Amino acid sequence: MNYSNTLAWDAKYDVIVIGFGGAGATAARYAAKQDNRVLLIDAAPEGSEGGNTRFAAGAFATAVDFDKAKDYYLQSFAPSITTKTRSIVSFTRSCS
Repeated sequence: MNYSNTLAWDAKYDVIVIGFGGAGATAARYAAKQDNRVLLIDAAPEGSEGGNTRFAAGAFATAVDFDKAKDYYLQSFAPSITTKTRSIVSFTRSCS
């Protein structure tokens, strides 16, 4: 739906969040919780919001120990991980 004919675009906002994925939704929520006037903008058509989080089914991974996490993923997905991917993992570790 196009709201451009029904909304006044002269409002003032404290926070503008671009993107309604997991990060954008969280940022908008917490900004609003702090009594900020928040404008949340997303380019997706209505009903298709969610950014990459929508396609990732809302899943994400985190770890306390990088080496253990790396070993876990290498063991779990070893047949599908190429030498190039292993090099990227090694490079990422050396940069952190």
